[in-house]
Amino acid sequence: MQNNISIISLFIFLSIEIASALVSPEQKILNKLPQYYRNLFSCQSSINEDFWIKREKDEALFKTALRRYQTGNYGGIIIIGEQNSGKTAFCRNITGKLFRKEKAFHLFPLQEGSSIINDFLNELQKVTNIQGSLSEIIENLPAESTIIIHDLELWWNRSESGWETVEFIAKTINQYSSKVLFVVNTNPHAFNLMNKVINLQNEFIQVIPLMPFDSRDLQEMIMRRHRSSGLRFKIGSHEEEQLSEIRAARLFNKYFDYSEGNPGTALLGWMSNIQKINDQTILIQQPHIPEIRVLSEMNDDWKTLLVQIIIHKRLTRNRIAGIFHSDEAKSDEIINSLWRTGLIEQRQKDIFVINHYIEPHLLKVFKAEHLL
Repeated sequence: MQNNISIISLFIFLSIEIASALVSPEQKILNKLPQYYRNLFSCQSSINEDFWIKREKDEALFKTALRRYQTGNYGGIIIIGEQNSGKTAFCRNITGKLFRKEKAFHLFPLQEGSSIINDFLNELQKVTNIQGSLSEIIENLPAESTIIIHDLELWWNRSESGWETVEFIAKTINQYSSKVLFVVNTNPHAFNLMNKVINLQNEFIQVIPLMPFDSRDLQEMIMRRHRSSGLRFKIGSHEEEQLSEIRAARLFNKYFDYSEGNPGTALLGWMSNIQKINDQTILIQQPHIPEIRVLSEMNDDWKTLLVQIIIHKRLTRNRIAGIFHSDEAKSDEIINSLWRTGLIEQRQKDIFVINHYIEPHLLKVFKAEHLL
C-alpha cells in the first residue's frame, strides 16, 4: 500500500513538473532573443508611454473619485488587481497625468516585505525626503500632495502583530486624507482578507477593480512591443505581413481566452509560445490552455504555501517557516519540492515567488476550490 502511495505521489510530482514546463518558455529560446525584446515582454511597471494602452473605464472611475475628493469627500482610492494586471503601471500613469511630479510620492515595500511600522515610516521618509514622525512628514508635504502606496499585501504577515502596519496605514488615511490623497494598490485576495479583519474598505471613497483588456487591447499591446523591436514573427506558414485581419483577430481572441484579459499573462503567454528564432524572425504557435487538473491533486501543505505566496506576492524563507509554526525542516522540504517542480522561483536571497507563467493557472484551480 505504501509503495502504491509513493508511486501515485511521484506521478503527481512529475505531472506538475511537466505542466509547469509546458506553460514556461524554454531558456535556450529566451537566451537567443535580444535583451530588449525580453524586457518588452517582462511585465515591468515602468513602461514607455508609447506602449501604454488606455484604460478608459478605470481612468473614468479614478477621475470621478478624484472629483469627489476635491469637493470634500475625503478618503483614499484603492486599485485592486491580480498579479501582472497592471496595478503599478496604472497608478504611475494616472498619477503622472493628473498630479505634478514633485507632489506625487510613490512608496514601495521592502523586497522581503515587512509588518513593522517603523519600516513603513522609514520608507515614507525616504520617498518624501522628510525626516520626523508621521505628523511631521504630513505637515511638511507640499499642498495637494499624493502618496501612492504600492503592494499593500507586502505590509502584513500571519502573526499576532502582523496587522499592525496595515492598521497603521488605515488610520493614517482616516486621519490625514483631508490633507493628502492616498492611492493604494493591492491584489484582490489580500484585500478581501484585510477587509474581513479590519474593514479596510471603510477608509476608501472608491474601490477600483481593474478591468480586463479585451482582445483588441491585447493585440495592440503585444504588437506595439513586438514591432518596436525590429523582429518579425511567423505563425504556421503565415508571415507576419501575410496575416489577414481575420486570422489576427482569431489569434488574439485565443490570447484573450488564455489570459482572461490580464495584460501581463498575455505578454508572458506570447513569450512562452515562441518555438524558435531564426535571424530576425520568431516562430510562434497559438496559445492553448493547458490541462491543469493535476494541480488540484497537490497535497494540502503545497497548496497552503502557494496560496500564501499568492496573497503576499512573495515570501521569505523565515516567513514561510512561520506559516508552518517555525518547523524549518518541514518548510524547507516544501520549498525545495515546489522549486523542483517549477511552481516557485527564488528571487534574491531567500525570497520566493510563484512562477509567473503557471500562476494564472494556479489561480483558476484555487478559486475553483474556494481557497482564494
